[in-house]
Amino acid sequence: WDPRAESGGFVAAFPDGVNRGWNWGGCCGNGQKPGERDEIDDVKFLSALVAEIETTDHVDPHRIFFTGISAGGNMSFRMACQAQFPIAAIGADAGTVDTPCDKPQKLSVLSINGTEDTRIPIAGGKSTGPYVRDILPSIPSVLDKWRALDNCGAGVVTKAPPVTTTINTCPDGRAIQWMVVDGGGHQWFSFATDGIWQFFSDKRSP
Repeated sequence: WDPRAESGGFVAAFPDGVNRGWNWGGCCGNGQKPGERDEIDDVKFLSALVAEIETTDHVDPHRIFFTGISAGGNMSFRMACQAQFPIAAIGADAGTVDTPCDKPQKLSVLSINGTEDTRIPIAGGKSTGPYVRDILPSIPSVLDKWRALDNCGAGVVTKAPPVTTTINTCPDGRAIQWMVVDGGGHQWFSFATDGIWQFFSDKRSP
């Protein structure tokens, strides 16, 4: 991300969760069992980090983004569900929602998933990851939440094997984009960094 930040003129921050894990919901990474991190408020931590960066680096508060892989993608979704400050977009690689999400923000979402990912399976259900809940939501159901919230139009599908991309355009410049990699696993794909930044680059919150 550093070269993209230099060329794109944005601030990239790389926060560390406690013991290399995030309290994103069903489990927390780095082998912690559910319940071991319940007292750690990573939404509060990341909110404070954004406030500090806005003050020290004078960034545009309407262009705040979250991205990550696996637990980082899950935490990005949790911020979209629970943060109290505006987020323009999130980009989750091999991520999902596994936390209360009763009042999600209207924002743009990019989800990248591999068809062979057994830790965050596209169809939902049981994960092979350690300590992840047995029942995860399907990725289409996760994205449908924001498609409905953002009042998006019908999806436009393009194929560039092994990637199939579905884009729903929505009012106020928002979009929901889903990139599915045929044969892909639980990984950061080679195109992810550039693809996520391209998706972020024209997004703004109200």
